[in-house]
Amino acid sequence: MEAASHSDPLVILIDLEKRIRSVSELNELKFVFVNETHGLVPYRQAILFSTEGVPVTFSGVATTERNSPLVQWLKRNISPIIRKTNETRRIAPEDLDPKNASEWASWLPSFGLLQPLNSPSGEPLGILFLVRDRTWSDADIEILDVLAGAYGHAWAALVKTRKRRAWHGKKGIIKIAIAAAVAGSLALPVPLTVLAPAEIVA
Repeated sequence: MEAASHSDPLVILIDLEKRIRSVSELNELKFVFVNETHGLVPYRQAILFSTEGVPVTFSGVATTERNSPLVQWLKRNISPIIRKTNETRRIAPEDLDPKNASEWASWLPSFGLLQPLNSPSGEPLGILFLVRDRTWSDADIEILDVLAGAYGHAWAALVKTRKRRAWHGKKGIIKIAIAAAVAGSLALPVPLTVLAPAEIVA
């Protein structure tokens, strides 16, 4: 999967930004993150982590077995680093606990990069973990940083839209509940002592 792109990076970047603006579902957007970023910066594997360090989306597959050996290995070794990462950084086997560093080669290419994805206001949304067989250049990191800004903006916009839809849905339910309560109260039998005029006793 790690074939170098010969197209103009600026053209690819613009196309990717158009692509993410056309996405209306969060899961589809995450799929774009891990699969279509490759058109701009080549890699062999991409994994999107939550800010809590949970691997949620993998490149090349539609679904992932959450209890697979790879996922368990990532949780033990990469997730602790993810939880402490708030800026772009290179990552390699030597960043792991020494007793686990030798296991890296069994699962991943040698050179990793952690790219945080944040909302326009700076709220952490997730971290993109990219791995490949050659080192990450400063130019790679600069262009990924630009792309990450677009990704974070699109992600935050979809989350906001989903919350708005959920709120409108709740408002609709509340209105229905109120209407039902009013209708129900009109149908309830009312004691005659409430309807009859009060008897005034001198």
